[in-house]
This record gives sequence, C-alpha cells and structure tokens, in this order.
Amino acid sequence: MQKALEGLGCAFYRQKAYYKALELLTRAVSLRSEAPSIYRNLGLAQLAIDMKEEGYENLKKAHVMNLFDYKTAYAHAAACQKTGRLDEAEEILTELLQDYLPEDLESTIRKDLELLRKTRLR
Repeated sequence: MQKALEGLGCAFYRQKAYYKALELLTRAVSLRSEAPSIYRNLGLAQLAIDMKEEGYENLKKAHVMNLFDYKTAYAHAAACQKTGRLDEAEEILTELLQDYLPEDLESTIRKDLELLRKTRLR
C-alpha cells in the first residue's frame, strides 16, 4: 500500500499537483516510516509548497537513512540552500563530487557550488 501511495504521490508531484502529492506522501510515511525514498519525495513536495523547514527536515532524514543515494543528497543540499544553511549545502555538494556521478549532474553540482560561493562572498 505504501509503495502505491508513494508512486501516486510522485505522479501528482510531477504534474505539479503539490498539495495532492503532499497528502498521499504523508499517508505513505505513516504506513512505512523506514523508507528513505518516501521522506525524500515528501520533502520535495513540502519544498514545492514553501514548507521549507519541514522539507529540510524530511530531506535530511532521508539523506541520513541512505547516505549513498546521490539524488537524496542533492535534494538535501537544495533544501539547505532554501533554508539558508549555506555551509551545510556546500559541505554536501563538495562531498557529492567525491562520488561517481552522472556527468551532467557533476557539471550541475560544480555550477551550483560556484554560484553558492559567489553568493556567500556578497
């Protein structure tokens, strides 16, 4: 049941129906709270509707639960940036560059780091 709710929640998220996604992903979390992907997807939905702190907490939890998932780590870094945790975002992005990543993501992370560092110098 929780996988179906998560899948449906993700489908609504992709359609930008963020509140419906939030509802379904919240139900999925209540059924199976040990799945990091559910917390990642819930956190992304929360960020999309400006629930920044809640999204940050769920993305951080998902990242701690699965330190080897680069998609979750990248989403956690984005949540850090949205909540003003720039040092934490920089640390996560720098650590990601130590892993084997798809080439396009590595390039994006390098650009993100450059922009983050420029922003912090202002």
